[in-house]
Formats: sequence, structure tokens, C-alpha cells
Amino acid sequence: MTMKVLPSRDPNLFQVRTGGGCVSLFGLPFLLVGLGVMFSPLFAPESSGPSGLIGTIPFGLIFAAVGGALVFGRGGIDADRRRGEVVRWWSAIVRVKSMAIPLAEVRQVTVTKEVRKGKNSSVTVYPIYLEATDGQKKLVEDQDYQTTRRAAEGLARFIGVPLSDSSTGQAALRQADELNECLRDRVRRRGERIESPSAPLRTELKIRQEAEGLTIELPQGGNLLSALVPVLLFGAVFVFFLLPIGQLILSDDSMPYEMKLIFGGFFSFFLGLLPLLLLVFRLLRALTFRVRVVVDGRKLRVEQAFSGSKKAVEIPADELEELELADPPVSMEQVEEFRRLGQGNIRVKLMMRIIRMGKPSGITARSDKASVTFGENLNPEDQAYLYALVKQAVTG
Repeated sequence: MTMKVLPSRDPNLFQVRTGGGCVSLFGLPFLLVGLGVMFSPLFAPESSGPSGLIGTIPFGLIFAAVGGALVFGRGGIDADRRRGEVVRWWSAIVRVKSMAIPLAEVRQVTVTKEVRKGKNSSVTVYPIYLEATDGQKKLVEDQDYQTTRRAAEGLARFIGVPLSDSSTGQAALRQADELNECLRDRVRRRGERIESPSAPLRTELKIRQEAEGLTIELPQGGNLLSALVPVLLFGAVFVFFLLPIGQLILSDDSMPYEMKLIFGGFFSFFLGLLPLLLLVFRLLRALTFRVRVVVDGRKLRVEQAFSGSKKAVEIPADELEELELADPPVSMEQVEEFRRLGQGNIRVKLMMRIIRMGKPSGITARSDKASVTFGENLNPEDQAYLYALVKQAVTG
């Protein structure tokens, strides 16, 4: 879904629009196919009797309805101080539905993260909700976090209410007057003292001071377990389920040789080679994944390298608004217990990986233009140490 905040010269009006763009282009083929099927009997009336109309019209109507909704569907938010309300509306050429919420009843703007799974795929969206006196009201959503963040911040600032962001798994609450305030200014305004952290007795971090700033190298390798498990599961499913079914079909003497070639090629590529290559690439990325953090009073830069490719996210210090450390999936007491079992023991590391799987972890840095999460696979002590080093350097 395409969402954008409309520029406005009126200080009493805040507007967001959704729909159009790529969504309309995606829906255009559905609309054209549906209309073509519906009106095809008009161009060849002799070949379609009553039974043909019964089949073609409903089929074409379904495609045309889906395509029309995507092509012409629009939505938006109109927050108006003069009217004293926020209006969420939907339209398809004409406005079909709307919902009005009085501004005086809004207590908070909330951003969350939702993963919606289908049969063959999943999609991640970031909805915006209004917390009102009579309950939570959903406004809009988008698949791009930064777009959602900008819209939510603008709306919260316009209404004058706090913004809660729980997209990382835990809520980060900022008051309306803090929404454009960078972390460094917030720390100074509150009079916080950021002291030099003490290094853990055993740390996997490599720290050195360079000309470009404090450089921290995280241990090599990503979450190997989460990449290895799908490879093993796919291998088991292919050997014990898919392969016997393929052999059974190909051994059918009644199937023409050409059909066996087509089926065998399709089966081998789409159900065998392609999934295996994707899983092996993911495993290779986990094995070669490296993270390097460079931070000082001017910027925070997180460099990620894997499988020969590199990616860097840099956030200037005067734009960095949030630096959040997720609650660790294991407690410090559990870490000490694991260490008593044996430092570096492969079974201990495997146990730690299993506990972390599916739980939010790491350090998240955000601005209005970019966001990045790093340190997900560190133990809790190193995560806390890395967080303190980064916060001290970027706010100093």
C-alpha cells in the first residue's frame, strides 16, 4: 500500500493519503481481464448461449471488482483542528465509508508491527492506531516502516499527544514535544550522566579507537541455527515426501514421455533446486555475516557484510531520535548458569540460540529517515555493553 503525508500550508490541517501508485498498476490487469471476459459475449454472441453467460459474467465480475478496487481504491486521514476531529475515509471513485474521532478524545498514537501469513508467503505491515477514550481505532498501515513512522509522528505532533512505537517488540513512548528531539538533546535536557561502561569479564566485541570514530566489530556469523534448521527440514521433506511422490508419478506408464519431461523439469527446478539454492544462500549469509559499528559525536554507522555484499546505514547524531535495547531473551542468571556448564561449549551455544529464536533482541537505532537493528546474536552482557558504548559516544 502506498501512503504519503500531504504537504499543507494550513497549520490547522494534517492529511495522509493511501492507495494509487504501484497498487493501481498491479490492479489494472485484473480490471482489464475482468471487463474483457464480461463483454466477450457481445463480440461473439453466436458462440455463447445462456450457459456461457452464466459462467463468464460472474467470473469476469470477480476479476473486475478486485481490479477496480485496486485501481480506484483510495483512503486517507484528515485531521482538522477547526472541526475538532480526525476523519478516516475510504473511497472508490466516490467516498464509500468514513469514521470520525473527536480530537479531544484522542489520548495517544500507536505504531505496531504485524506479520500476516498466507499459504505461501507472509507480509509485514506497520499499522497506525489512535488510542481514544472509547477504545483503539485503526487508521492506516503501510509495509514501509519509515513511511509509517513519519505519518505517525506528524499526526501525534499535530494532535499534541504521545507516540508509542512497539514495532521492535517493546513499546518506546515519546511525548509530543520530544518527537523531533534527537537523543543527544534529550539526554542533555534531562541532565542524564552517561558514564563509561565497564567491560564484561568475557566479551566477544573487538573495540578500538580510529580516526573515523569508535569502531566496534561484532563476532562473525549470524543466527546459524535459524538458517540451518530450514535446510535440514527441506532435505527431510524432499527425500521422504516429495521425491517418492515424483517417482510415483513418473513411473506411470500411461503418461506420455513429453509430459514426463515437462513434469520432471518443473518438479526438479521449482520443488527441488530453487528452494535448495535459496536456503543455501541464507545459510551462506549466516556463516559470512559480519557487523561493524562506527560511532562518535557526529554519527552512528552500522556496516553489514555477507556473501561478498555490503550494506551500511548511517544516522547523523543530530537526527538520531531513538536508541533502544530490547529486553534480553535470557537473564544474566541464566547466562552465568550456562557458563558454569562450560564456556565455549557447543551445547551451551546451541541452547542460547534456541532460546533467542522468535524473540525480539538487539539494539535498534531510529531516525525519521532510517532505522537499523544490530547485535541480535550477542549475549545479554555484550548487548548491554555495546548499547552503553554507543549511547555514550553518540551523546557525548
